[in-house]
Amino acid sequence: MKREPLKYYDILCIFLFMFQISSMLLGPRTIKIGFFELPGGILTYCMVFFTLNLLSEIYQAKRVKKLIYKLLICQLTFAAITFFVLKIHSLLSPGHDLAYQYIFTNTIVVLVIVGICSVPAERFNCYIYLLVFEKYDGRFLWLRNIVAVVVSELLFAIMWCYPFYTLTKGYGFLQITFIIISQSIFKGLFQIGSTPATYLCVWFLKNNEYDPLRNTSDSMINRLEDDASS
Repeated sequence: MKREPLKYYDILCIFLFMFQISSMLLGPRTIKIGFFELPGGILTYCMVFFTLNLLSEIYQAKRVKKLIYKLLICQLTFAAITFFVLKIHSLLSPGHDLAYQYIFTNTIVVLVIVGICSVPAERFNCYIYLLVFEKYDGRFLWLRNIVAVVVSELLFAIMWCYPFYTLTKGYGFLQITFIIISQSIFKGLFQIGSTPATYLCVWFLKNNEYDPLRNTSDSMINRLEDDASS
């Protein structure tokens, strides 16, 4: 089967943007799954890191890094548009409009806080992923997939949960810490459970897709050094 350059790259980018934005829209709603108290957008946000790891596995590091910044611009633009539209006079009844304003004001806060916090977390995820790749010479896909997500997701949860839940819900330190621990455990379990799907997607992409910029001169060491220096 002939491989084509960047055949599925745009599709993966669309999925990444879709998962990220939908997780922001659902984020203000706190849900309970079993013993876990979690943000409403956690399921789709788990898919953000799943997709990000696929991109890190197949494509050049610079391409993935630029995509993370494009995603941030998309989120902040969406937040700005939502903010200005909410300022326009509404024909809804005052009660309905107040509820609408409350929901989307929290969504704007999530978009800004999570958008900013996601950049270092997602870049750190890519760095850890490539570091484990290099250490084990490309073996143990399951290990780099799980380690990168667990470490970066914990960092991300700490960065965004404390300011968001303090500003919008008035939660205390212990309550927020419980949510962070719940998120980390849930995301770790999700990543373990999605390992077979990861192997299947990587096998498919490596047999049908390639990045022309990720050639023999683009070794993992060079990619790591470039990623760390920029």
